Amino acid sequence: MERKPDKFAVVYSFFNNYVLLENEVIPRMQKFQNQVILIVVDDKSCKEEYERGLELCHANNIIFLQNQGKGVANAVDTAVKYLQHNEIADRDWIFCAQQDIYPKEPSFFVQFRRNVELIEGNSLVGAVGFNALDEYYSGDSMRDGLLGIFFLSKKPTAVDRLEFICSLKILKHLVRSPLDLFNTWKRFNGQKRAFSPRTFRNFQKIRNQYSETFAIELPMWAFVAINLDSWRVNIRPTTGLIFHLWFNDVAMQFLSQSHQILVFPDLYLENDQQIKSKYGFMANSADAGRNLQLSQVEQYGNHLEIFRTRWGFDYESPWKFSRYIRNRYAGTLVAAHFNHDIRKGPIHFTS
Repeated sequence: MERKPDKFAVVYSFFNNYVLLENEVIPRMQKFQNQVILIVVDDKSCKEEYERGLELCHANNIIFLQNQGKGVANAVDTAVKYLQHNEIADRDWIFCAQQDIYPKEPSFFVQFRRNVELIEGNSLVGAVGFNALDEYYSGDSMRDGLLGIFFLSKKPTAVDRLEFICSLKILKHLVRSPLDLFNTWKRFNGQKRAFSPRTFRNFQKIRNQYSETFAIELPMWAFVAINLDSWRVNIRPTTGLIFHLWFNDVAMQFLSQSHQILVFPDLYLENDQQIKSKYGFMANSADAGRNLQLSQVEQYGNHLEIFRTRWGFDYESPWKFSRYIRNRYAGTLVAAHFNHDIRKGPIHFTS
C-alpha cells in the first residue's frame, strides 16, 4: 500500500498582519512542526507587508503563496490547488486557521488522524470542526467552549423573546429607531444559535446528547479541517465574501450537496481574540468591519446581502424563510438541519 505523507497542511490567510505570523503563529505552531506543514497565502497585502511575509516564510521554511482571488475561501482554494500538484502533505485533509486560535494539546493532529479513521468509510464528509475554548463562550466551563452554530435548526423561542425584551432595559441606549431594534434582535438571536455554555439555553442538558462525533450545519470555522476531495468537487469561492460568512457560504455548498459537516468534541482548541489587540488590531472582526478598519478586514454588512442573494434567505433570520428553504433545499442536508429538533439529539450521520 502506498504510504500517505505524515504531515497535514495548515493554511493561513494573511492581510497586512504579518506581525501575527512572526510573534504568534510561528512560535505557537513550533510544537507541531513534525505533524504539520504551514502554508501562508497572502491576500493582497500592501507592498511592505507582502515583503515582510515573504521574508518570514523563507526564513522559517513556510510555503508562501499569492492568493489567486481575494478572501479566505480563495486562499484555501489556492492552497488546495498547490497541494494537488505537490504531494507534500496528507492528501485527504487540509486545515484552515486564523491567527488567534491554536490546538490545545500537542497530540491534536495525532488524535485527529485517529478520529478520522473512524469516518473514512463515509466519502460525504466535507469538513470537521472542534471544541473551541474561549473566554466569552466557555465562561466557567473547563470542558466546553464553542462547538459550532445551529444557524438553521435553532429558531427563536418565546423564552428568547422574553429575555430580549428584558435585555432592552440595558440596551436601550443602543436602540434609537425601529431599525436599530430589529438589528439588535437579530444579533441577539444570532448569539443564541451558538452552541456553547454561555450562549445556549439548557446547554448542559442538550450537550449530554452530543458527547460523541456529531453532525452540525456550521462548525467553529476559525480552525477547521476540510476534506480535499469534497472541496475540489463541491466548492467554488463566492465573489465578495472575503472574511465574514466565508465558511458559512462553504457550509451551504457542502450541505446543499449533502456532504456532512461533523464536530469532534473531544479535540480542543484555545481561542484568544485578544491576541490581535496586542498589535493594534481590533479583537472582534465584526466590530472592525463596522468601524471601517479596512486595513484589517472588509466593511461589515455587504456579506449579508451577498449571502441572501446566493442562498435565498437571510442568514441572521432564516426562520422567516421556512417555506422557501424547505422547498428549494428539499432532499438535502440544508432542509434536514432546518427541520431538525436539536433538543432530541444530533442529526443522524452515517459513519
